[in-house]
Amino acid sequence: MCGVTSAKDAEMAAQAGANLIGMILWPGSKRSVSLLVAKEITKAARACGAEPVGVFVDDDANTILQTSDACNLEFVQLHGDGSRSALPMLLQENRIIFVLHADENGNILNHIPDKESSMIDWLLVDSAKGGSGKGFNWRKFQMPSIRSKYGWLLAGGLHADNVCEAATMLQPDGVDVSSGICASDGIQKDPMKISSFMSKGKGTGSFGKRRNKTHTLCVRCGRRSFHLQKSRCACCGYPSARIRKYNWSVKAIRRKTTGTGRMRHLRHVPRRFKSNFREGTQAAPREKAAASASF
Repeated sequence: MCGVTSAKDAEMAAQAGANLIGMILWPGSKRSVSLLVAKEITKAARACGAEPVGVFVDDDANTILQTSDACNLEFVQLHGDGSRSALPMLLQENRIIFVLHADENGNILNHIPDKESSMIDWLLVDSAKGGSGKGFNWRKFQMPSIRSKYGWLLAGGLHADNVCEAATMLQPDGVDVSSGICASDGIQKDPMKISSFMSKGKGTGSFGKRRNKTHTLCVRCGRRSFHLQKSRCACCGYPSARIRKYNWSVKAIRRKTTGTGRMRHLRHVPRRFKSNFREGTQAAPREKAAASASF
């Protein structure tokens, strides 16, 4: 659910079952929020088990990175040409939701190279003017063959009355809604619309259903980056990063702590480790064995 403007709405959306809570950090939107409010929304979303998303339009890479760190965002959503151009600099630092725009006839207006698409987390297909409440022709739309890590999300003009049709027709891995759950002022979220949208969306059987699911939530870091086949988290390395195997050796321990492990068999041994030696005295010279021979 996108366009959240308060911690109260974020908590309400997360408790209703939303996995991602989006906030607009672009001043040109009527639903934009300040950094202080964004921090409160992030805290409320994480407390309810959801992941916070920051929406950027024309910001450069440095601004996005600084804002993401300040607000503790889980995802950054690149919604404009200015932000999308910063994708190469953001791939190593953030989890990415890349937005593809479709016109009224369902034609994709912008593209992303296959190499970069495989490195982002989600693709989001929205109308030409995101957040306007207007959709595009779903019957003519065909999702490109590009693939991201977790699939693609559908947005643009969704509400409780058409989410079933959209999910059944296009079978996305998830949907994104903003205007369709707003109150009469177009900013705050309506709890009745949220409840109706979630109940009808989940009742389709196609919404959020992935046949090729490869990742799930990690029990350590909480991110959806635990690979089911590899049994390892791509973010924190769970569980292998916390496993420590030790081959205990008595000699190795003595050698590292007192120097009397393997060193006691050598000729040159520190005098403090020689037997019958007291600090402040001189060690007795080592007697050389007399060589004897019999003829």
